[in-house]
Amino acid sequence: QIMKAIQHIHDCGIIHGDVKMLNIVRIQGNLSLIDFDASSNLSTSDDSSYIGAKFSSGVLPPEMIETLNIQECDEAEAYFRSHFKIPPEEWTKIEPKTFRSQAYMVKTFKTKTVTEEIRKVSFDVEKPNLPKNFPLPYTPVESSEGFDIWSFGVLLYT
Repeated sequence: QIMKAIQHIHDCGIIHGDVKMLNIVRIQGNLSLIDFDASSNLSTSDDSSYIGAKFSSGVLPPEMIETLNIQECDEAEAYFRSHFKIPPEEWTKIEPKTFRSQAYMVKTFKTKTVTEEIRKVSFDVEKPNLPKNFPLPYTPVESSEGFDIWSFGVLLYT
């Protein structure tokens, strides 16, 4: 049931972005996928969409993890703390983690709301906020079906 739900949203051009046990519920005997706040449009050759603004690190695919040097850690901190002034508890969740003298970070980013008009109807859409004066030390990951498929595979394995 969940695999069919994932296939359906992918067919509609949507990536869920946070497939995990907490986002699967039973409704009238059927399993349903909920909580689309981390979702993204599927990237196409005409329009790039990115995944990772919101995440659950336990089910992320490996391409979402970046190895950083000291300078890159400083750049990441400048992007999140100086430009966006995020609270310390949020920085603790996303800050680079060190292991055996290497730093690792999830390729996340902040978003901004942009109003787009489609067929004369206006929608508020979340887009990456990537100011030139506070660059990220990595390129955000374009959204693809593989993101959800990896997370679903983690669920099947566990």
